[in-house]
Amino acid sequence: MENFFSKLFNFSFREFVAPQLVSIIYFLTIVVTVILAIITTVSGFAQGILSGLGALSVSIIIAVLYLLVIRVILESLLAVIRTSENTDELLKIMRKENETQKENESQ
Repeated sequence: MENFFSKLFNFSFREFVAPQLVSIIYFLTIVVTVILAIITTVSGFAQGILSGLGALSVSIIIAVLYLLVIRVILESLLAVIRTSENTDELLKIMRKENETQKENESQ
């Protein structure tokens, strides 16, 4: 957790916090979506059996689609962050190789 808070309050933005938060955000999204689907279904059944079955089927479809969209958005965010981290790592390797090559040429 110490690393998380050091990243959270790092104003240089050299390290990302989002990869550590994505699973938590997705879990909370699932919990809230299921709760809302249950509330919708119970409200539908309070109106009658046909309304309840309709609310159940519609809430399941909407919940699955919503979770799918959220998952794709979070995966896209992670892909961008990982690309940035990998690019930074490649840049460090290239700089190190360039320095080594310059040292070899000067000898």
